[in-house]
Amino acid sequence: MDLKECAIGIIGLGQMGSGIAANLVNAGYSIIGYDLKSDPVRELVDAGGQAAESSDEIVTYCDIILTCVEGSDSIRLAEKLIPKTCPHQIFIDHSTVTVPETTRIGKAFAEASCKYLDAPISGGKGGAAAGMLRIFVGGDKALADMCWPLFMVTGN
Repeated sequence: MDLKECAIGIIGLGQMGSGIAANLVNAGYSIIGYDLKSDPVRELVDAGGQAAESSDEIVTYCDIILTCVEGSDSIRLAEKLIPKTCPHQIFIDHSTVTVPETTRIGKAFAEASCKYLDAPISGGKGGAAAGMLRIFVGGDKALADMCWPLFMVTGN
């Protein structure tokens, strides 16, 4: 799969998600972003990305969905999105969530025939902007290898 031919959605364009989105756009990926606040979405559009009206729109149109929201919000978001997924989709959760919750969420995505990677990040706003995040990837190795080009753009 050529990731540059995939529509990639990012839900959560805060301090970390905005840097991830900007770096992926600069690397030539097709990025569609959504955030509860309008300013970060406008900044993504100004950088060359596209805006989504809702997280549901991201799930409707994207092959790969990255979530970058606060831990408890990530759990609620996953529970909202799982029933709307399509079997071909890949979900990468950049949120920091406890192991039991991550395991439960990963199983729920698998039951919906989706692929899931737990990929919490560290490095702060500056690391996200510079593409120097530390990414801790958990999940299927073949899937992680396939998504590795995305991780190389956003971290090290």
